[in-house]
Amino acid sequence: MRTLLLSLGQLFGWHPQKQKRNVLPIHYHLGIVSNIPDAQYEGFENITIQVERPTNHIELHSERLLITEAYLDDTPVQIESKEDTIVIHYSFKSKQYNLYLHFKGQMMNKPIGFFASVTDLNKTVAATHFEPFFARTAFPCFDVPYIKTRFDLWMEHPREYKAYGNTPIKSIEMIGNRQKTVFETTIPLSSYLVAWALENAYESASEVSDSGVGLSILYEKGLKPLFALDVGLRTINLVESLIGVKLPLSKVDIFPVPDFPAEGMENMGLISIVSEALQVQDTDSVSMKQYSALLVAHELAHFWFGNLVTMEWWDDLWLNEGFAEFMQFVICRSLFPEWDMDSEFFELEHQPAFAADTSKYTHPIAVRDPSENVEFDDVTYSKGIETDVIRMMAEMVNRVDGQFFKRLGQYVREHIYATVKTDELFLYLGSHLPFDFGHLMVRWIEKPGYPVVSVAFEHSGCQIDIQLNQSRFLYGEWDDTDNWWIPIS
Repeated sequence: MRTLLLSLGQLFGWHPQKQKRNVLPIHYHLGIVSNIPDAQYEGFENITIQVERPTNHIELHSERLLITEAYLDDTPVQIESKEDTIVIHYSFKSKQYNLYLHFKGQMMNKPIGFFASVTDLNKTVAATHFEPFFARTAFPCFDVPYIKTRFDLWMEHPREYKAYGNTPIKSIEMIGNRQKTVFETTIPLSSYLVAWALENAYESASEVSDSGVGLSILYEKGLKPLFALDVGLRTINLVESLIGVKLPLSKVDIFPVPDFPAEGMENMGLISIVSEALQVQDTDSVSMKQYSALLVAHELAHFWFGNLVTMEWWDDLWLNEGFAEFMQFVICRSLFPEWDMDSEFFELEHQPAFAADTSKYTHPIAVRDPSENVEFDDVTYSKGIETDVIRMMAEMVNRVDGQFFKRLGQYVREHIYATVKTDELFLYLGSHLPFDFGHLMVRWIEKPGYPVVSVAFEHSGCQIDIQLNQSRFLYGEWDDTDNWWIPIS
């Protein structure tokens, strides 16, 4: 995801350090029965949960949903509804339970949660957008990134519609004028990466990557999205080659969403991208092709940086967004050397990031203070990329052995299907360096702003003394109270 502006301060209501991880979902079985014309749907959910220690209640997220039935194994239980959670009161023992929930919901008229949208040809399509905390508006769940588990999804829908999920279709059953579509089990996912979609408006263009991943881009009747398809295919091949980690997927669908403010969302196996970006053709202007290519590359890069390996909490969002933004320029520079992406980067990313970070009201890349009210903004998206912090990290690693992407691959392989903190990335990038890489980098990640270095020369006979001083650069003023570790060569 690239441009969604949301307050991260809201996300600290359920922080991993504040909640006992006493109840964990082992597996979700989720069924969605949708009725597109009236935007209503029903949900049938069976969550296998593991209770680690005896407790008299459990709590999970649910918002804007009506729970009509609830069972623990075969025992009916009462639900207490709060603002965005439900509480189940019961004498829980240390064991596994099956939590069965029947619920009703209504599709949103804006692109969050489970929502409906209208195409250029006036066809209604439905899709999901759950980042950062909107999965709870579509189905009851443990809606936090640090919990990753497998999902089984089925959908019942009007027969003229086709259903899409994170995984390939396992089976289809006709039920009168309706259809039941069952999907294969997902890899372990955080709740915000679960996705489904319905449409009766699109065709598809498809190719297969070198490693056998089927890539399909849906489109409304008209020009095929061959440019975006080519970029997507070559992106998968390039990233797999660069870091040596193949996608554990057999298919990726890219679903066009009309008027999508977020522009893109990296749902595993079912990417959502604003329709206009997929309509770009080879004959269009370079700026339009760059827009399409950067967006497709960004969302696919998330599959390695964000989906396979996920930040434990939103305070390390830069591990997702910073690396996806960094990789989109690496990818487009490789695929389109004639575009001079380094120059484009300076204008599109570097300048906005530095401008945002000169303010005394800016925030760090990694926000550790729950009282901070920050957004998915230029600091989160741009400060952590190429010529800024991540490029600086890459250059430090490459000066020693040229193995930055190899070490990124080791990091992904070691933490695949898991969640991580910043320290774990630093451990892999700095393990071979002759200095404490994590200690050097933490100041750049956890404090706002950036330094300006002044150099003074003093001649004394044949000797030249060089004095370096640093201070934080602030718009209209200076601040010499902050210090960074700065490599000098």
